[in-house]
Amino acid sequence: MTAVNKLFINYEAFKIFKEIDQNPAWYGRLPDREAEELLKGQSQYTYLLRSSDLPNQFFLSFIQSDLSLEHRAIGRLDKGWFFQNGDVHRSSSYLALIPEIMHCSFQQCRPLVKYSEGKLNSRV
Repeated sequence: MTAVNKLFINYEAFKIFKEIDQNPAWYGRLPDREAEELLKGQSQYTYLLRSSDLPNQFFLSFIQSDLSLEHRAIGRLDKGWFFQNGDVHRSSSYLALIPEIMHCSFQQCRPLVKYSEGKLNSRV
């Protein structure tokens, strides 16, 4: 990999981080098991966002309508965001993909918010 390619990858990762870091459900680097522990016992459509080892993607971990837990990768391309579920689904905003992935309305989505005092709460 050339230095230019590494610089481009780092810049793309920075853009993704900058965009997602402001989301109240962003947990950064969080393994699957820890995400599952945080979501255990939460209501349907509660979700959190976490980083991936790949520079142009992150994970949406969420409680489905049947109360089972799922992890889905959301990726970033030059022309927006996408996820794959058989077909490729695209959007200019990762926020628009969250209810589509979870099969609910935007109003039903419940971000799991980490408060400064270390307590967790699902925002209504």
